[in-house]
Amino acid sequence: MQVLAVDVGASKIEFATKEQLRAGRVGRIEIDKTLNHRQLAFIISGLIEEEGADGVGLALPGMISGGEVLVLPNLQKVDGKKLSILLQKLPAKVFVENDVKCMALAHLAARGGKNDDFILIAPGSGIGGAIVRGGKLMRGANNMAGEFGHMKMKDITGGYKDWEQLCAGVGLEKRWRMRKKTAKSAKEIFKLADRDKLARRLVCEGAQEFGAGLASIANALDPKEIIIAGSVGRAYMKDAKLKKIVKASYCAQATKPARNKKIALSEISYPALRGALLMSK
Repeated sequence: MQVLAVDVGASKIEFATKEQLRAGRVGRIEIDKTLNHRQLAFIISGLIEEEGADGVGLALPGMISGGEVLVLPNLQKVDGKKLSILLQKLPAKVFVENDVKCMALAHLAARGGKNDDFILIAPGSGIGGAIVRGGKLMRGANNMAGEFGHMKMKDITGGYKDWEQLCAGVGLEKRWRMRKKTAKSAKEIFKLADRDKLARRLVCEGAQEFGAGLASIANALDPKEIIIAGSVGRAYMKDAKLKKIVKASYCAQATKPARNKKIALSEISYPALRGALLMSK
């Protein structure tokens, strides 16, 4: 059986079979937020034909319940219900799961711990999350466990916003656009931070909010470890100055027992694709 893994993000689609992933040959298709459900289904159909796939593990950046796509917040042109119907008509069986839950499955398989206990946080365009307790992925009543990006947090104005609006790509891009009246991607904003005052301010504020949110999660759920993935998460944790801000904010908000908790970057390449392959077995 030829199984294809497909990971859909807000700006790209990555795909690979097990053999291609093992060889590091991952395909990539650039997309943007105008992508709709018909176009997405058409792309997946083309990949199925190209790879001769019998099954597809599809990792999506949004809320999935009972195998049905409910909403993809950062792909607003994609109607979840209509996409689910279109996927059922494709020539291969499609197994659908939230992308960060796929990442957690990949980490769980790689670590091999029957009693593993960790939380995975993946800031990219938004913020996804997954909870593993006792070696099992926690799903919740509606497969929504780990949707940390929608935690309400107080911002600098005293109002409340979703956590991802304060520190993920969607929030950084919006605040840049409001101040500069031009569009920049989160990746571009991080690159500008060394020489642009506004960019530096935005990423520093984001790092502070990121650390505060991590502390809230650690205080509430007390995991053994927090694993950071996602493009924006990596940007915060790989820059020495931003990492220092994240850690300082975390320690200021965390309870004393949580302050020494291990917070580490994911070391697995293409975790969403690896998890999607596991899901589709």
